[in-house]
Amino acid sequence: MMILSPLKRYPITIATAAFALLAFASPTLTAWLQLDFAAVADGQWWRIITGHMTHFGGHHLFWDLLMFVVLSAACERQHRRHFGIATLLMMAGISLAIRFFCDDIAVYRGLSGLDTGLFVWFVSDQCRQSLRQCDRLATLLWLAPLIGLVGKLLFEAITGQTLFVDSSTFEPLVEAHLAGAAIGAALSYVRLSSLTNTRQRFEKSPVAELPRVWKSAP
Repeated sequence: MMILSPLKRYPITIATAAFALLAFASPTLTAWLQLDFAAVADGQWWRIITGHMTHFGGHHLFWDLLMFVVLSAACERQHRRHFGIATLLMMAGISLAIRFFCDDIAVYRGLSGLDTGLFVWFVSDQCRQSLRQCDRLATLLWLAPLIGLVGKLLFEAITGQTLFVDSSTFEPLVEAHLAGAAIGAALSYVRLSSLTNTRQRFEKSPVAELPRVWKSAP
């Protein structure tokens, strides 16, 4: 019962973390799942999602997965009904942003963009709740992490380095983090029920348009 309880409460978080560990344990599987843009262009669309669950090394995996488990569990607890589709949208959106803004990148791996998006989503939710309750002190306290994130993103953009992860074996992409942050902020203010209620509405969603947009990208 103690094992089944977390599985029932956080199925997506646990499944994603387990998938990332499994991918890291097999170099062959990592190569088959990483976000390889040439392979995506050849029709291997699953990489748009699975690429986020592959990593360049143990240090990269440790920090990405540590942050993901904490932030994903917090968001999944608050948005149980729509968390799955929100996660897919965030992964696809980050992949698309990299495709458009990082022409020189052939391969992408890592959960850091998703981590940034989940962080912004969670903290923005807390800020909105504090504002609804007219609690100015709590609002200011929740704004502090967002300000810290802005500082982190500026540091990455200026130096080309990451704060917490050894990036000597890969090139950190601030664009992925910025895309994650933007999508996380949007998720905090947009209702997701319209993306799950009907097939017609899903077909109008960004995910359904992704293959056409991808092929039309320069």
